[in-house]
Amino acid sequence: MANQLPFPSFTRVWHNKIYPTIDPSQNPSIAATGKKVVISGGGSGIGPHIVKAFAAAGALQIVIFGRRIETLKRTQEKVKREFPGTEVDVLVADIADEPSVCKLAADIKRLYGTWDVFVSNAGYSPELLSVTDSITSEWFKAFDVNVKGNFLLVREFAPFAAATGAVFVHVSSGACHALPRPGHSAYCAAKLASTKIMEHFQRECSHIRFTSIHPGIIPTEMANTLFKVSKALPIDDASLPAAFAVWVASSEADFARGRMLWCNWDVGELKMRASEIIEKNLLVTSLEGWATYFPDPSSEVYKGILAEFLG
Repeated sequence: MANQLPFPSFTRVWHNKIYPTIDPSQNPSIAATGKKVVISGGGSGIGPHIVKAFAAAGALQIVIFGRRIETLKRTQEKVKREFPGTEVDVLVADIADEPSVCKLAADIKRLYGTWDVFVSNAGYSPELLSVTDSITSEWFKAFDVNVKGNFLLVREFAPFAAATGAVFVHVSSGACHALPRPGHSAYCAAKLASTKIMEHFQRECSHIRFTSIHPGIIPTEMANTLFKVSKALPIDDASLPAAFAVWVASSEADFARGRMLWCNWDVGELKMRASEIIEKNLLVTSLEGWATYFPDPSSEVYKGILAEFLG
């Protein structure tokens, strides 16, 4: 825990690395024993750490996919050596390409039948340029990968999610709700859009729990592009978002349906505030100063408004 909180925090305690409550070796109640897990972007960035965390948590089968077979194979080999009891399969796919995602879903359905946990970790940020200097195709590639990609994944994978307990972990970014910064328009807007559509998907696919997470600041290739990672920033250990993803996929995080959490926030405090989070409809995207007065989505008032709106 840092001595001083580097960012505004929903919890008083702030974490930079794995701790007992999110470590399945010390908290067996969050274990992924026997689960079938699908992870995008499993070959680079925090992806390999997430794969390892689910293997350590007892996942039965893990399939990792991305565009680069070499990095995926490296992750597969390392995890299989350390956790021989977990089956690790590798597939190549581009989440921004519709035929590729359709084929991927068909292949995984054939391999697994159903899935229990899906971690959508693949993302993209263009070079940080002002709007007047941006290249159209690069700027919109952030939406192709982060928004269209997640749309395609949910559309193709939701039909064969496990009947009960399925969780879709969307790796978002705190940048989506941070103050605007020059050069970040494409990435931040795309991440905000992808986080918002998870809230909509939660309404449409109630058999799946959708939870978005901010993965912290890890010195990855993308983080270096986004934040110019330096000693001035509060760097997090990759073990934190990896273990946090395992916790989010457990029933302990059921209160976070359709919500966004930062991996730095203390899960003990989050669980203590679960009722408040649900009753006040906290940790969702909204318009500050307006949403406070809007009825809770689970209330009869909201249902009445919705019924009238839909005719």
